[in-house]
Amino acid sequence: ADVDRLSGGRLVLGLGAPRAGWVEPELRFMGLGGVPHPGVRLSALLQTLADVRRYWSAEPVWLAKGRVAGEALLWPPVQRPRVPILIGGTGDRVTVRRVVEHADMCNFEEVRAKTAEEVGQKLGVLRRLCAAVGRPYDSMIKSYMMNGVVLATTRGRLDAKIAALGPLFATDARRNMGAPRALIERLRPILASGIGYVVMNLTGYHDIETVELLARRVVPEVQGLAA
Repeated sequence: ADVDRLSGGRLVLGLGAPRAGWVEPELRFMGLGGVPHPGVRLSALLQTLADVRRYWSAEPVWLAKGRVAGEALLWPPVQRPRVPILIGGTGDRVTVRRVVEHADMCNFEEVRAKTAEEVGQKLGVLRRLCAAVGRPYDSMIKSYMMNGVVLATTRGRLDAKIAALGPLFATDARRNMGAPRALIERLRPILASGIGYVVMNLTGYHDIETVELLARRVVPEVQGLAA
């Protein structure tokens, strides 16, 4: 809620899909042991959703245990009725169904939806599940995550950046590494498929050039294409 206030009501809460729990230290920190069964992770996700809605409601939440037992919590965010909730993941049988039931935004990962055609298939599943529960399809914000984004204006600079990353990124993982124009052309069909919001995972966290090229060259060309 504090972040929502500091940002002027721009916070989005992102939660992971139950099958995506592969960061073992995070799972242990959450009290889930090592890497529990997907059903356990799903239960934890649903409990988190319920807790967040209570904490961000207009009514105080009374704590029943812990060092501050008996104290009331009231942390209302700026956005009403609450901060938008995003659930990431692309699984048709479980994850997308939970997105339809509980989230304001979906987030399809590039790993399982690399092309505009594959994104369109995922959106088709989303549309069918929305219809099945009577939810308007347009009430869902559709987002897409692109991984390993690295931009440069010359081949030499791009090669130097890729070399600095080491062998972690195989050839297939370099689809988003190149000139700004190449990324723009990759984004066009994805946005045309029905995506309205793109999350970019930058590989070089200190790569200011990529951030500047995104802001100055890529975003102005594609922002009008989003659904």
